[in-house]
Amino acid sequence: MRRYRRWAGNPSFRLLAERCAHMCSAATFHGVLNGTELPKFTVLNAFVIACGGDEEEFQRWATAWRCLDQEGAGPAPSPVILLPPPDEQEPPGD
Repeated sequence: MRRYRRWAGNPSFRLLAERCAHMCSAATFHGVLNGTELPKFTVLNAFVIACGGDEEEFQRWATAWRCLDQEGAGPAPSPVILLPPPDEQEPPGD
């Protein structure tokens, strides 16, 4: 994740939080990127959004996350679809 952040231009933790519409806080990103534990799946989703990843990129990250999670025998996450931050979503149709 640290390498991906560098690839994305090394945005600050605050900017990461802003880019994902505060789905995660700057402190959460800081803790995850400076820790050694597997992050929660929702944090991974927010991180990929914050770094500008698309759905294809997210699927690669999700696959890797699931493989690592299976090693730890944790519960399987609910399926998650990569969503853009709320201000970029289309309004619901009639």
